[in-house]
Amino acid sequence: MTLPFAAEIATPLLLIALVISAALLMLQLAVGPFGHMKFLHLHQSYIKQPKALRYPLTTIAITIIVLAVSHLLGIWGFQR
Repeated sequence: MTLPFAAEIATPLLLIALVISAALLMLQLAVGPFGHMKFLHLHQSYIKQPKALRYPLTTIAITIIVLAVSHLLGIWGFQR
């Protein structure tokens, strides 16, 4: 994949996006730290958001996770 900026910047940005996407999915599914009773209110407030907001966010998060994992496995990479 050819980028308009240096490839050395793209991989850390992709990893940051991976962490944010994973946190969003954990929030939606109430797993990990968001499944604890202390943070369950975050999950409940996220579920109360309209589906028109939640579904695109979930789709984007899953897409970022698939792209990041496939990049880390070496299936594709950024050209220098």
